[in-house]
Amino acid sequence: MAITQRNHGTTDPATRRELAVAAWLAEKANLSESAETKRAYAGTLARFRQTLATAGLDLDSDERQVALVAQAFAAHGRVKAATHNRRLAIVSSFYTYSIQHDLLSPPNPIDRVKRRRVQPYRAARALDLADVRARLAAIDRSTVAGARDYALLSVALLTGRRVGELAGLRAADVEVVADGRVRLTWQRTKGDETMRDLLPVKISATLLDYLRRVYGEQLAGFTGKAAVWVSVSNHQRGGPIGTQTIADICQEHLGVSQVHKLRHTFARVMEQQGAKLSEIQRRLGHKNIATTSLYLQALSREDNPFAEEIEHLLGVE
Repeated sequence: MAITQRNHGTTDPATRRELAVAAWLAEKANLSESAETKRAYAGTLARFRQTLATAGLDLDSDERQVALVAQAFAAHGRVKAATHNRRLAIVSSFYTYSIQHDLLSPPNPIDRVKRRRVQPYRAARALDLADVRARLAAIDRSTVAGARDYALLSVALLTGRRVGELAGLRAADVEVVADGRVRLTWQRTKGDETMRDLLPVKISATLLDYLRRVYGEQLAGFTGKAAVWVSVSNHQRGGPIGTQTIADICQEHLGVSQVHKLRHTFARVMEQQGAKLSEIQRRLGHKNIATTSLYLQALSREDNPFAEEIEHLLGVE
């Protein structure tokens, strides 16, 4: 079967392809300010191109052939539906960007590929609050690393922010207001919106105590893009920690490496404390209240309010 190149204009096709990849990755890195995110996107697209190459194709080949390769690429390794769909979403994002910027010709070949059905928030689980409280209390805060970890986990559990947002927090995003509390500004949340959280007194004091141990009593040097969560490793001492380090901190102190479970815990506690659905939606940054409703349903699906009554009726002792 002949391969139809999907380029236009006078620019060399190979140059146009490389420009499209570089520009797309630059935009993703700028939006997330996360090196890990850029590596994940770059790695997925690179593997997709390698798969295309085995079929004698490239990114600007005939969209029907590219779509067939994409279908096989997404399913490779008998992966879960979420991974399958994420691969497609990343590749589709590249084509959407490239078409919008006139670097590749439409249509988007990934539009031809069917996504797998995913049960919304199937893996959503909140942490046990009593266990979290005990684990936080056990952190040795006499060291800078311990003070950092305690403050980081406290902020994460109180605000429900995503791991990339936590990792991207910088000095310019931290403001001490008149009553001594700290206001955090999340410059780029999912959806590219700016959100703010005013921390309560004790967590504000915990965060400021940690920052003064790193930057001095007057917080000299804690300006602009200075890191909030500072690395204490010999390799990157003083620089910002990334999402993997935050996951490691969660694993060390809370026994889970999935940072999103702290977000689940935040949402569950908000609901248990009587917060309105609209308030939980606003705090989580969900565009649609139906998303928040599904989120909370998933977190409480194992709770049966009639379980104890059934237990009693069965005579279980």
